[in-house]
Amino acid sequence: MKLDIERYAARFKMPVVLYVDVYPYTWNGNELRFLCLKRRHDVALAGQWQAVSGKMAEGRSISESFLDQVMKKTGFAPTTILPLQRVTTYYSVECDRVMMVPAAAARIDSSSIEIDRTLHCEYAWKCVADAERLLPFQTQKTAVREISECLLANGGGEAGIVSI
Repeated sequence: MKLDIERYAARFKMPVVLYVDVYPYTWNGNELRFLCLKRRHDVALAGQWQAVSGKMAEGRSISESFLDQVMKKTGFAPTTILPLQRVTTYYSVECDRVMMVPAAAARIDSSSIEIDRTLHCEYAWKCVADAERLLPFQTQKTAVREISECLLANGGGEAGIVSI
């Protein structure tokens, strides 16, 4: 039996990709460090630490959105973007549908950034262990660990890793 995709899609609410997560990293000598941003107290998720996260602009691809969000939240264009083989999924009550959030790692070759002050009040570059302690969600902790394992297993470089 052939599946009629259009009829199926009209009948059921399909998952949607509206947001992307990006885990900016840099090297401090031989130590890998991740950028953590603290949310302002007058915005959603008040006071929580997070990686770069944001809504995709209409008409932009996922890859373009990774770059857009890093530039918007840090003021820097990453030198490398490494898409992760993970997608966070969750159910949105407001939309009554499953949301999917693709993730990437992004190398930034500067430890001094200009954060988007409309959403964040401070930032910190943290080693892997400290980033895992600071980030509140298990998916974030796992992403940081997986990125560090991949980069460290590759001798600290991105050569041979699929990049955008």
